[in-house]
Amino acid sequence: MNQRGIFLAGTDTAVGKTTVATALIRLLYDCGHRPVPHKPVETGAAPLPTDAIRLRAATNRDDLPLSVVSPISLPDPIAPAAAASALGTTITLPGLLASANRAALYGTHLIVESSGGLL
Repeated sequence: MNQRGIFLAGTDTAVGKTTVATALIRLLYDCGHRPVPHKPVETGAAPLPTDAIRLRAATNRDDLPLSVVSPISLPDPIAPAAAASALGTTITLPGLLASANRAALYGTHLIVESSGGLL
């Protein structure tokens, strides 16, 4: 798949990744593109995935399902692998790639936001 996009990562959680992602989405939208936000895994998503809601709101698109923006929403505010394990599931690279490919079908630019920080 030949998809344009940006991957956003930070050194820690709460360093502004979602704020930067929403600004990029708005910029692309204002330039006539159909950006698609994608946060493959959101932790601390209880009762709702608030980052995914903010990202989708920046697109001005009600047709974009939250399950596409953030296909894995986990309630515990801990590392994604630990949050998934607490629910008896695992997160796999093929699963993450499949969700990104599905999301890419919804627009012109995929804006992917990592969960937590690289460190």
